[in-house]
Amino acid sequence: MTFEQIIYVCMCLENSFDGCFKYNDIFLNIFGINIFDDKYYSRYYAHNLRFFLFALSLVISTFSAFWCAFEKFKDSLEDQLSALVAGFFALMIDLKLIGLLYKYEGCRKIKHHILQKTKHNYDPAYQPIMLKYQRFARTTVKVLTVVYFLAPINMNLYPFMSSKSRLYPLNFAIPGVPDETLYGYIINFVYIGCCCFIASTFFLTFDSFFMPLSFYLASRFELCAHYFNQIGENEKADSNSVKSFINIGIALHAETLEIFKMCQDFMEPIILVEAGGIGFLISVQMFLLLVNPLNPAILSFFGSVTQVFLYCVVGELIAYKAFDVSMQLYCSKWYNLKDNRLKKMLIVVLNRTQEPCYYCLGNLLPFGMITFGNIVGISYKAFNLLTSTMK
Repeated sequence: MTFEQIIYVCMCLENSFDGCFKYNDIFLNIFGINIFDDKYYSRYYAHNLRFFLFALSLVISTFSAFWCAFEKFKDSLEDQLSALVAGFFALMIDLKLIGLLYKYEGCRKIKHHILQKTKHNYDPAYQPIMLKYQRFARTTVKVLTVVYFLAPINMNLYPFMSSKSRLYPLNFAIPGVPDETLYGYIINFVYIGCCCFIASTFFLTFDSFFMPLSFYLASRFELCAHYFNQIGENEKADSNSVKSFINIGIALHAETLEIFKMCQDFMEPIILVEAGGIGFLISVQMFLLLVNPLNPAILSFFGSVTQVFLYCVVGELIAYKAFDVSMQLYCSKWYNLKDNRLKKMLIVVLNRTQEPCYYCLGNLLPFGMITFGNIVGISYKAFNLLTSTMK
């Protein structure tokens, strides 16, 4: 068995195990359907085996990318630089996968925590708030599905349609199967489609959890704002029913902040790796568009920009809704309450709302629209550095 065949076998094994688990989690998170039953397989051993295969394929594929840079293209400096770009491109994808795998169990803990903590019976009048954000979440996941499933497949078809395929980083093909013949072309075409489909499913799993959870947090913050807004509008602010109403709002806000902090702790390294990887992808895709403006990399370019844009929009939405809680509480005339215990609890809520709720990139940059501009700007600078190096 050759070195390339070992790489292919490891990647196929890892993708097979990973694809099964990711498909199950996508259906479980979005549709509430559990494809697998815990009675028929051990999740502990399966996750360990999946991690081992993933780590093995990661090491081999990264070594292979850099080995090709110095061995396969000895005669041309331009080809060596192109292969190095491919190696760094593969390395950034590997880092993104490591971040997702490292915090995968953390997502399960967050989901379990939400199911255990959210036991309040909310006012039915605010049910439309939840439905509105559920529609937002479904639409966002559909957009990400289109981005992840269509863009990579179109990207990887480009090497078959251009003689300059060595300038394109994602030039996957089965070792030993030439693409000059019709049968070889069909086999490689199917292989590329399957690899992109499984890899896209891997990326989509994190976002299919991250986006609905973020919209869920935004809906909870908006619900808290509605609870506190009713304090000043009710003439009988000190009645028992209104007091219980306020207590539910205070408990809801405390739970929401706790869930947000858990999400921030678990997702901070993932978001950092995602943002860094997306920034590098954007710069590489801009370079590919410069080499050949008609290649399908433009789909992946817009897909990467859309991905980081959605991250920043969601982060900005959560921060705005969390800040709106303090604004509604300030305008509610809570100081007219006669119950001193409720006043003290509302003061605690006011103090909590002073700290902005942002998803952060490694505790450095808040995920907002300003950060979106910074990421695009850094990607453009990396693109200029890459073009000047190639010249």
